[in-house]
Amino acid sequence: MRTKPPSATFNSEIARRMQAHFKEQETLTEKVLAIILNKFYLFLLLSQTCSVFVLMADLFWIGDYLMNTVAVPKENVYLFFGVTVWTAPLFGALLSSRVSRSVSNPHAQLGCSCLALFLATVLTLPISYLESFNTIGSLLWAEFFFLSFSLPITQGLLHNSVREGERPLANSIAGAFIMFFGCLLAPFMYALIQFTDAPSHPDSSAQGFTDMTYITAGGALSLFIAQIVKLSEQGHERAKPKQ
Repeated sequence: MRTKPPSATFNSEIARRMQAHFKEQETLTEKVLAIILNKFYLFLLLSQTCSVFVLMADLFWIGDYLMNTVAVPKENVYLFFGVTVWTAPLFGALLSSRVSRSVSNPHAQLGCSCLALFLATVLTLPISYLESFNTIGSLLWAEFFFLSFSLPITQGLLHNSVREGERPLANSIAGAFIMFFGCLLAPFMYALIQFTDAPSHPDSSAQGFTDMTYITAGGALSLFIAQIVKLSEQGHERAKPKQ
């Protein structure tokens, strides 16, 4: 009886194991479906997008608003813009990192992020009704601070909201979604709001800041819903009979 050479046996064993391995792997379509059907992931992504949208819109149009609506000298606007853009996100991100290390419970982290977005919403509310540069500047600095505090925490939760094998794809989807609807769309939408409002409020971009409040509130609401979704999922898991 003729036996197979050792090399042929070895190669067939490798082929068998590779086939079994690939059968266990999810297809790309299955991974995408699993990600987009993950409600917790989707609400975290929506909150991230709202926060980035508000930050980008404010960055592009804050100078226009202060110079044309509040009539602040451009030298003061440039100084304020430089100080705010550098300091508020820096201190917000540093505090966010400290809180993330100190608070290990994901629900508590999510609560801190939701509270930060709620405070950002409250601070944005009166901006379009004020005329004092010092008051508006302080509120804008605080808004940037709380948005920058919320974003790193939410990003960490977003990363861990999917299975390990889905994370590269989930991060790519989130990056593309935030880049388009947050970074690219924000300046255009703010300008559209401003020019649409121009016939009734010439040389005014106040309506843009008013609408930014709604979007910031949308981010906070998304985090609140994400918290409810996560608690509901954990409740269902506990209710399942143990094998």
